[in-house]
Amino acid sequence: MAHKPSESSDCICHSLIFVTKGEPKLQIIKDGLLKSLYWRPEQLVKTWPCYFVNGFNFHTEDYNVGKSTINCGVRVKSSSYRDRDNDFYGMLEEIIDLDYPLNNDLHVVLFKCRWVDPTRRMKVNPHYHLVDMNFKRVYQKDEPFILARQAVQV
Repeated sequence: MAHKPSESSDCICHSLIFVTKGEPKLQIIKDGLLKSLYWRPEQLVKTWPCYFVNGFNFHTEDYNVGKSTINCGVRVKSSSYRDRDNDFYGMLEEIIDLDYPLNNDLHVVLFKCRWVDPTRRMKVNPHYHLVDMNFKRVYQKDEPFILARQAVQV
């Protein structure tokens, strides 16, 4: 099988910086990493059918076709770890690897997912914590992307 990309622990700080809100001013940026992020990623991106992160081997929905196991289920924990009812569940559609031209070592991996509406189309078994997702009604928000580092497999 071809080389599968993975995300090293060095990428954790890169991911956190990538989602920081607000645009820094170029004249005050002295850090090379921040300059790379400021200048945007390359226009040509890499896509992968599978990606290993957080101890899970994720596959896109298309890559899963004909396989005996399904590895495209994704869960993003809610901001409160006590509140499992607000976790988001979805199916992985695309894996996108962004490279930044001013820093050859920096890449950020995004998962594009199709999310289930968490308020209407999901049942959680309270005893086994199994999640039944119904994709007839998906979550219609303009935020299909998450950082690969945020994903947990379901």
